[in-house]
Amino acid sequence: MIPATSESSAPIYALLHDSLTDEHELGVVRGALAAARETRATLLCIPGGGVEDPAPDCSAKNFVFELARARGVRGILVLSGAVGNAIGPERLSAWLTRFQSLPICAAGVALEAYPSVSVDNASGTRAAVLHLLQVHGKRSIAFIRGPVASEEAEARLSAYREALTSEGVPVQERWIVQGDYDHASGVQGVRSLLDERKVSIHSLDGLVAANDCMALGALEELRNRGVDVPGQLALVGFDDVQSARVSRPALTTVRQPSEQMGREAFRRLASMADARASGSLVLPTELIVRASCGCVETSLDLARRSEMPSLGLGFEAAFLRQRQLIASELARSARGRFGGAGANWESLWIGALLDELRGRDRGGLVRKVQQSLRSIERRGGDLSPVQEVLAVLRHQALPCAGSDPAVREQLEEILHDAQVAVGAIVAQSAAASARHVSERHRPFRRRMQTLMFGDVKELSLIAAEELPAVGVEACVVARLRQPDALGRDVEVLFGFGPQGQRVLPELQSLHSLIAHPVFKNAGSALFALPVTFMDQPLGVAVLSVAAADGPLHEELREVLSTVLKVLSLGPGNG
Repeated sequence: MIPATSESSAPIYALLHDSLTDEHELGVVRGALAAARETRATLLCIPGGGVEDPAPDCSAKNFVFELARARGVRGILVLSGAVGNAIGPERLSAWLTRFQSLPICAAGVALEAYPSVSVDNASGTRAAVLHLLQVHGKRSIAFIRGPVASEEAEARLSAYREALTSEGVPVQERWIVQGDYDHASGVQGVRSLLDERKVSIHSLDGLVAANDCMALGALEELRNRGVDVPGQLALVGFDDVQSARVSRPALTTVRQPSEQMGREAFRRLASMADARASGSLVLPTELIVRASCGCVETSLDLARRSEMPSLGLGFEAAFLRQRQLIASELARSARGRFGGAGANWESLWIGALLDELRGRDRGGLVRKVQQSLRSIERRGGDLSPVQEVLAVLRHQALPCAGSDPAVREQLEEILHDAQVAVGAIVAQSAAASARHVSERHRPFRRRMQTLMFGDVKELSLIAAEELPAVGVEACVVARLRQPDALGRDVEVLFGFGPQGQRVLPELQSLHSLIAHPVFKNAGSALFALPVTFMDQPLGVAVLSVAAADGPLHEELREVLSTVLKVLSLGPGNG
């Protein structure tokens, strides 16, 4: 059994964010965690929802931000765009004054009073709209905007307007609809346009969403209505999350460097805590062209490249001359995430493509790509860049064919087969991943259910036996003593530490939870999960984890919500 409290030997920094499942936010979290590991610091991640979020079940999580005031916390990194979406930067700055004794760095939206790391929202959105205007000749482009109080949402909306005006296209206000960055508001954005405002789908030829989550919601609703994307309507997002890369069609979007933002923001925060000067930084964005705008399915790219001067060589000779360059471009487009594919995977893909064009090994490229992706999967790697890698292979290989229509047609067929095979693998992987999250929690959930009306002390034993299998190295679960008043006293119910030691039930302050002895030798990642039931705050679960796995942690939070709710209702379970 483990009593009382202790202190971590590593410096602790708090990260205030909104969600465990938002892919962009998780990218920032992973970047900050990577930077924390480099300095042997501990990052306390607090997904407490948006401050004063109008949805009661979201704002009910805000109380957990109080843990940022815990003893030992040396500074606070706030994902300002997410945490302040409902109130805007000025009111968020005022809210942050409760932590005024600590250094604070903002990531996402620049806050006037604090150092920050943000992205160039305007240039990214402008590039996306101009791509639709100039490359695809679109003129009737609707826009799903972000939250009204969000500064980054306003910047993206202004850039949309400016891009249209610069090309002499009038801005149609009724084509601009409200969203709040989640999937459902993308669905609703399409419904607002077509049903509430009675905009004919035939009068639109493009749709830009202020983030990928809304773009994917819009894609779902358009598909349900039988609207062909991109044939009938071009679609563009903003963020470049993994779901955008594996959607069908793959989403053209503006990439913001989420992980880099997290790394740079943490480094600035750490330098502030060490009394070193730290300024603000604006990171560039990049337009990532995929299928949803029409680039892959149309002949525009092919036509543009066919006008390039012929190399004056046969395809094979031209291809061999460019082979090293093509391999380098493939490696670059993988962004370091194909380590699990094995050595020289780029050369193997190129060799397979060349052999197939020579008529030696039909289906050879598909087999090599499948082998690489299965290898990456087995090693727990990231398949998301694969469509981009294939697009780069196509763009590099086509000019080598010159004006030979037979070679170009054969090349397109081979690469099309590879894209179809990749799409199937990525879809299967995504489905398996979702099942895996649920399956990994199933033993814990079942055993918890059998004891929720029994001896609460046995819950520590179950947690110690089941949670290490899902990457939880230690945990403390506590309930609020006065949930309605959000009292700061908590009752530790159960938990475990190193070697399966069980946590003693005891009364503590909310601020003291992260100083519990089970976390004395914690790794670089602590997560403080707000445990709520609908809009009722119930308690907190503090976890020491091996890695940030948002969907897994969210499912665990939901299991614990049920446990604490039952314990609060059952007599004799206190």
